[in-house]
Amino acid sequence: MTLIVSENHAKSSVQRLHRLKTRRKLWLQVHLWLGLSLGLFLAVIGLTGSVLVFWQELDHSLNRTLYYTTAQSSSLKSLDEILASGEQAAPQGWESIWLEVPQQADGNYVFAFGYPHSSLPPEQAQSLNIAVDPYTAKVVGQRVFYHAWNPLKHSLVGFFFKLHYALFLGETGVMLVGILAVLFIVSALSGLIIWWSLTGNWRRVLTIKRRASIERFNHDLHQTAGFYSLIVLLALLISGCYFNLPNQFRWLVECFSPLTLEAQASAITTSSAPAILQTALQQAQPLYSGGKLHYAYLSGSQQGLITACFKDVTELQP
Repeated sequence: MTLIVSENHAKSSVQRLHRLKTRRKLWLQVHLWLGLSLGLFLAVIGLTGSVLVFWQELDHSLNRTLYYTTAQSSSLKSLDEILASGEQAAPQGWESIWLEVPQQADGNYVFAFGYPHSSLPPEQAQSLNIAVDPYTAKVVGQRVFYHAWNPLKHSLVGFFFKLHYALFLGETGVMLVGILAVLFIVSALSGLIIWWSLTGNWRRVLTIKRRASIERFNHDLHQTAGFYSLIVLLALLISGCYFNLPNQFRWLVECFSPLTLEAQASAITTSSAPAILQTALQQAQPLYSGGKLHYAYLSGSQQGLITACFKDVTELQP
């Protein structure tokens, strides 16, 4: 009787292993064709993303006259004067998007202006940067950050941004990169399925065999590197889905947990926003003890709502 049970168990195990291997071959095809068809896009998005990790340092070092001033004195102009100077220098009809606040004594305030209408914007630009000296409240620099239609006329950092998240294809490209991120997630998870040991020999799938052939070394390297980097890779891909497909991502989150955070529109009109910028920021500062203002989002499309972003906030530090 025991012999019969053992034989049935062994037969069942063999059949189960056969089914798993069959499914594994299917996932291998999925992983293979996703890798072959999307590998170039993953390389481009990954390399440009690596550059953009340091986009501020890169942009500041290449455009020092835009970001830094030589006219230092003992007194700074008010934020209201600086904002008014920047907005007066912008072409008519343009909208202030955000303000980068200098983190050093020799830094300029740098504005980003966008053209909110669908018609072709002035000067063929989609986005402009205007720099204002904090000691004189005078405009000391201006550049096109995003060109309206020619990628080669973007700023260098703007070129990398547009290539990274839109592949120079506009809103269609933003959607496409988001879809690619979803497919990359499928590829990564299919790789995990292929990596999983069916026999329990975990050492083989967690290490690289010494003195192996080139083919075996390449296989082991791909297998182990993919596994050990999986968590970081998934975090990058999921965040990419959120940035490029925010509405779809929120819908997915709401399937499991309700979203309750809502932005409240201000009753202040865009035209009166410059007059209350400094007051608004002074009211926000006590909420973040020790924090240093880094950005202020000023878009009129939010009906005068000002969003202040602080860095080095004491409560958020470990």
